[in-house]
Amino acid sequence: MGCPAKIILATSTVDVGFNFERNPALPRQNLDWLIFSAHDRAAFWQRLGRVGRVLGKVQTDIPSEAIAYLKEKAWEQGIASLDAAGGRTALKEKLDDLKCMERPFLQIYWQSEALLETARPLVILEEALKSLSQESLIPKLFETLKVVFNGKRDWKYYRNRMLALLFAEKLQNAPIVAKDDRQWNFVKVWSKGSYNAKYYFLRAFLEAKHPDDAEDLREGRTTLKDWDEAIAKRNDIAEEIKTFSEEWLNSYAPIFQFRSSLFENVHIHDPHKLLLDVSEETELDPIHLLRNYEFNQRNDVIEVVARAKFPYDLSFYLNYEGLKMNSNT
Repeated sequence: MGCPAKIILATSTVDVGFNFERNPALPRQNLDWLIFSAHDRAAFWQRLGRVGRVLGKVQTDIPSEAIAYLKEKAWEQGIASLDAAGGRTALKEKLDDLKCMERPFLQIYWQSEALLETARPLVILEEALKSLSQESLIPKLFETLKVVFNGKRDWKYYRNRMLALLFAEKLQNAPIVAKDDRQWNFVKVWSKGSYNAKYYFLRAFLEAKHPDDAEDLREGRTTLKDWDEAIAKRNDIAEEIKTFSEEWLNSYAPIFQFRSSLFENVHIHDPHKLLLDVSEETELDPIHLLRNYEFNQRNDVIEVVARAKFPYDLSFYLNYEGLKMNSNT
């Protein structure tokens, strides 16, 4: 940042753990005061935590000050009655009572696919610990996470779903016909899959593409062995399953790609230094560009010319086999 600054105006980037360092280092906390806004409890505690950080410091008894801007409803719901002398405990109890500080989406997420997201590293870790005594720790760790997230399903459910998704990754990358003996073709990759991985992947494929066959599999009129033999003999079935693997993985990609975008970044020119301090070119998320900036495009050159006076509201729709999904940004 150059020379030390007495006042720093920061975006929400600081939420993810930006360290404000002083040179020379201070024996006490680096920030004396902070003004911030917060729309929910998680943001409040995260932003409040930027001040008063005394871990590893010599002087730990110098207070910092913070001013928080909350929603107007916080006053309607009684924030003014906070017992300031009650410290952190009283503050937490009061915030917990404020309905306006709730973030319902997170609760929905925690109780749905958050546990599937956590299952991925656990399944990989379980495979690494296979046949070792530590393998039994994986279900116990999942149960702990289930309690934290208030989940409703057990480890077997998420484990099987994750095994099927990891299997789909292998199928997606396997050629129907291998170019040489060192490369596994689709049939060989399929045959090497575990029973659970193949079964739950096959069931997802049939339910999406062939509901009648899915019912036969569920009722036991057909078996996984029958499908093993059919896939080994017919390339058209293998091709269809391979295509489905890619579609299915794309539908789950946002869960496993933290801060990913629906689209590839675009190359932009920023001659007016609206985004950049030194360079005039960078890669930018197209949704962010559309929402927050005015720009001109000449051939393949996108030039940012001004910030949008107010961020634009974007809506897009996706029709997928008769199912219409929409999103607002």
